[in-house]
Amino acid sequence: MYNLRTDPDVELRDATEVQAMRVREVADADERARVWALAVEAFPPYEDYRNKTTRTIPVFIAEPV
Repeated sequence: MYNLRTDPDVELRDATEVQAMRVREVADADERARVWALAVEAFPPYEDYRNKTTRTIPVFIAEPV
């Protein structure tokens, strides 16, 4: 099982382009709200998913290594 908290080094692929990245969990409430809004703007079903659960969905940001 993959766990971003344990192993934050990942590779992201876009078609044939692969980029080494390191993820970090967003802990700051203001930053999390801003990033969540961007995610919902890009993929609106995220908000539906959030409304169906009581848990806090973790938010991660991937940054180039």
